[in-house]
Amino acid sequence: MSAAPLFLLAALATSLGLVNLFGTSTGSGGILTDNFTTQLLAGAGGIAAFIVGSSLSPARLRAMARPAWLIAIATMLVGIIAMTLGQTWATALPLPALAAIAVPMVLANEAARPNPIRGPLDWMRIAVATALPAILLTVWGAPGAAMLVLATAITVLWTAGVSRSFVVLWALMAAVTVPLGIAALSPAHRSLASGFLTPAATPSGDGYSTLQSLYAVGSGGWLGNGWGAGTQGRLGFLHGHDSSFAVAHMAEEWGAIGTLFAMTILFGIVLAGLQVAERCRDRFSSLLALALVVWFGLQCAAHVGGALGLLPPLGLSLPFFSSGAISLLSAWMCLGMLASLRRRPSAGLAPGAVAYGPNESVPSLAAILAR
Repeated sequence: MSAAPLFLLAALATSLGLVNLFGTSTGSGGILTDNFTTQLLAGAGGIAAFIVGSSLSPARLRAMARPAWLIAIATMLVGIIAMTLGQTWATALPLPALAAIAVPMVLANEAARPNPIRGPLDWMRIAVATALPAILLTVWGAPGAAMLVLATAITVLWTAGVSRSFVVLWALMAAVTVPLGIAALSPAHRSLASGFLTPAATPSGDGYSTLQSLYAVGSGGWLGNGWGAGTQGRLGFLHGHDSSFAVAHMAEEWGAIGTLFAMTILFGIVLAGLQVAERCRDRFSSLLALALVVWFGLQCAAHVGGALGLLPPLGLSLPFFSSGAISLLSAWMCLGMLASLRRRPSAGLAPGAVAYGPNESVPSLAAILAR
């Protein structure tokens, strides 16, 4: 199967994201800020990331799973230690972007074994592979990414046929992550998370950002105020209008119709990823495609939910639309990996991988829910 659909969807999403960011990235005299220039260069680099990702065979991806996970864990530890020592550069490390690549790879690698859970050592191996990055991300101050780790793990393990008791244990761990993650946030981020339930009660305090986001969405109406005419972001009322509240800024300028069009593109990426997972003929490729698309889809849903006041806004970016060069490169890389699996649905079985039989297909959604 061709990788063109995924590439075209990524290119269209990146282009719209740059258009959305351009409206808020012109300073006095119409001079572009460094933020937009960096994002533009990252968009160009994303094409190279897509090519690299699509050139990796399933066997190569599986061989890279544990090294990628170790690199991500080492980077998280360095970031936490540096942040503890007062190094401000540590807060700019792209830890969630690294986790978005490494965690799905190692999850698919461990769950692709014929019997992923056979004894205490297997339990410990999968627990370390998933719980450790979740804990480190929470300590670093990214509980939203930590919950993505656990939610992706639950989905992959459930699909792989792991016992219900193990999956329930992971679900309970994910539930505990929410209050622990909020407690680990900085005061500014904690106010964002705690003010979403009753934002009107504290309009100048904890509920400020949620209210400003809702004002931005509501003022856009159906058609929006026009490109570059959004006041909430440009005038500084909506903090994070180019990152954690990117969809609110989009709704203010593009309106509901334009925002729905952008969300349709992201939804198309999710559907394409699920199609890849369904057509792969070996467990690792199928589970890797599923893990990548679950992470991507949940991140989009959490971002939109946070902007609309339906979920705590925990700083999750909107793939392709929020500013962040490394995040954009990571999104392109993940879609490149999906493109590789799309073009090689039955090639590159690694040692220990299990191929689906000629009369056996990847479990359907109904079969998964019936477990």
